[in-house]
Amino acid sequence: MFYNIYKTTLKTLLRSRTAWLALLLILVVLINDVMQGHYGYYDLTLQEMIYDTDYRYVLEYDIYRNNVLQNTASASMMNYPLPLFAVICVVVVLTRDFVDRYFEIEKAGNIRPISYYLARLLGIMTIVTVVSVGATLLTTYWYILSRGGVSGFSFGEIFIDSFPRLMKYVFFMMVPVLLALVAATLCLGNLFRSALLAALGGMAYIVANYLYCYIGNITGWKPYFDYFSTSPEKLRWYIAAFDRINPEETLASMNTSLSHALVCIGIAVGAALLYSVVSYLRIRKREI
Repeated sequence: MFYNIYKTTLKTLLRSRTAWLALLLILVVLINDVMQGHYGYYDLTLQEMIYDTDYRYVLEYDIYRNNVLQNTASASMMNYPLPLFAVICVVVVLTRDFVDRYFEIEKAGNIRPISYYLARLLGIMTIVTVVSVGATLLTTYWYILSRGGVSGFSFGEIFIDSFPRLMKYVFFMMVPVLLALVAATLCLGNLFRSALLAALGGMAYIVANYLYCYIGNITGWKPYFDYFSTSPEKLRWYIAAFDRINPEETLASMNTSLSHALVCIGIAVGAALLYSVVSYLRIRKREI
């Protein structure tokens, strides 16, 4: 039964026009971000600033390692595109659940609430994780290729160098944070038995996080940016430090460490567990 619910969840999302439109939307946003200027340097010979949208721009290895990988995985991905996609996926599944009374049908077949919930959660996270990997790779390599590649390196060499570094961001930062967001949105939907309220709650968090990170990163509440945002700085900089020439210096300057990174992951996973418990208790009370 667990596997059947899991497969049904995947089919629900893969057949959903709303989910595909959401994916198209975030790809358009990410590609537009790639085409914008991000970096530049002053050319002493030409005596002018050369930005990365200029055909004369040369993407150096240090910029690629120090900035491109981290910014793609945090600012570009986790600012709002991937969280938005995750929330929309949850809403699509909840809509099917409540409108078609899918749980009631499965409960008549003796499905256990915990199996039902976990299969739904795993199905959603499978799609979200696959999209996270694909979008991260696409955006990173599109940026690199559109800037003429990394100076002195072939694309194959850069692919081998960057792939494991990008996957660290995906599986140690994106997946835990998105898991917490998916569990929170499912919790809202199950608590109030409303896909609309789940959508509003998830969207409200994304908008609030975006605005707070945009206008409050100087005078805002520092622990929020360090541990609770969609790209926690203590975790992000811990991962990024090992892309730098001197990791110890970066860790010291950003005041982070393995323990700080684990706290960030623990908060995300702990929140997901708490929301899941509430969802499970609420699902148990649903009647046929």
